[in-house]
Amino acid sequence: MGHVLLAFSEHGLPEAIRTDNEAMFTSRPWLAMLGALGIVARRGPPFQPWHNGRIERLWGTLKQAIGRKG
Repeated sequence: MGHVLLAFSEHGLPEAIRTDNEAMFTSRPWLAMLGALGIVARRGPPFQPWHNGRIERLWGTLKQAIGRKG
């Protein structure tokens, strides 16, 4: 969560954050941090990655780039 807080300090607080249903994003510490900062937590439907298309594409691109180097 430190990297997220650093990003917030550099770019400001968003009104909401949309994530998938990864365990980290459903954890009490994550939700408590967002609540304390006044940020609304929004999650996409389970097993429907197309609802988070941009970030899913980014992960795919990163995995492909790492695979080429390794």
